[in-house]
Amino acid sequence: MTVLVEDTRWILQLEGDCGMASAAELKERLMDGLQAAREIELDLRAAREIDVAVLQLLWAAVRAAASQQLPVVCRWSEYASAIARQAGFDGFSAPAPE
Repeated sequence: MTVLVEDTRWILQLEGDCGMASAAELKERLMDGLQAAREIELDLRAAREIDVAVLQLLWAAVRAAASQQLPVVCRWSEYASAIARQAGFDGFSAPAPE
């Protein structure tokens, strides 16, 4: 998990296995991003394994950002998008334009 800050954009990159073991750290970082950012980017293109708990945290962060009128871009690998759809996050897992 990597956080990058570029001007007003806050970028969270998930890499490798993203499961319950990383959920607490992910929640903390998402909350930091929601407090500090003007734009949020969630990059799941390098994630190899994604747990439903991680998807729930990401979905909640996107909803919280929307309530704060913060723009959010989600970048999905084909794998991550398929896992999200299988878990019932159909609209959430649509790939963002490059």
